[in-house]
Amino acid sequence: MNRWQGLTNWWRNLLDFDLILDIPAEAPEDKEAIPAFPRAGKHKLTEAVYDFLNAAFVENMAGQAVAYVADEAYACYEPQGVSDGKPLNRGIAPFLARKRIEATSAQLHKALGEITDLRPKDSSSKEFKSAKAPPELIEAMTRFHRDWFVKRYYPGELKYLSIEAFECRKLYLQKGKAPPADMDEFLERWREGMQQVVQHRGLVKTLAEAIHAVTLSADQLAVVPHPEQDAFTIFALSDELGEEARCSASVSAPPEIGDELLRQDAGGDYYAAAFEAVTAGGNPATLITLWRKIDGAWKIYSYRIDTP
Repeated sequence: MNRWQGLTNWWRNLLDFDLILDIPAEAPEDKEAIPAFPRAGKHKLTEAVYDFLNAAFVENMAGQAVAYVADEAYACYEPQGVSDGKPLNRGIAPFLARKRIEATSAQLHKALGEITDLRPKDSSSKEFKSAKAPPELIEAMTRFHRDWFVKRYYPGELKYLSIEAFECRKLYLQKGKAPPADMDEFLERWREGMQQVVQHRGLVKTLAEAIHAVTLSADQLAVVPHPEQDAFTIFALSDELGEEARCSASVSAPPEIGDELLRQDAGGDYYAAAFEAVTAGGNPATLITLWRKIDGAWKIYSYRIDTP
């Protein structure tokens, strides 16, 4: 962590024109022309962001990086002006942005040494372990999430909650509220909770608009590829650890689903789905549902809710 000392505000200052000295009245002749269109401007967002950072801090081609800065971005600095208190000259704004990127890059290289790659050094050796899951499980999980967030059809979703999930009734209780007395009340609490999660959002057409997959470290899990993997993650549990993840009606704390439950040799009878959504209060919350086959159908037998 010491290598970052003194760089706390480097990103905030990336385009801070107040820190640029000797501001010219007009743009000088530019030896490194700033392209009219960024190199990866038509690529995916992740590729464009990577190219921006790579050009700025690896290739030391600040001009290429500035090509990603839209004219609208320079308006953010007009209320502040520059060091002499005069409004920012839009004609020299790209030049100033390039100078600031060059200065920031120099700071990073001074603190970290030569930067040859933005990725972690060992990232090339890490790959997500892949696992397979029965197609009917993937379909059940997908219907569960779509019924909740897209269709908002709660009877359709509640059918995936098994009687075994009733063991979790003492978990996540509001202060002063008694546990559900029976399965009907348990399902009603679930329905109320599901409505609360979506009521502050507008209608969506796709799952990925409403929820986001939970990203976990590659060495912790075996991920099941599926069509809605941008919206929720499916991963496998070993049989032994799948059993340990059950709720117990006698406990007062949620079952822990930590790293030890995410083994690479997992897969077979127990799976989990995980997603993150923003609650009505604006805070993110993660829901992990655990699934197994019960009476011939894939259902939820346990779950965990993580909130800030």
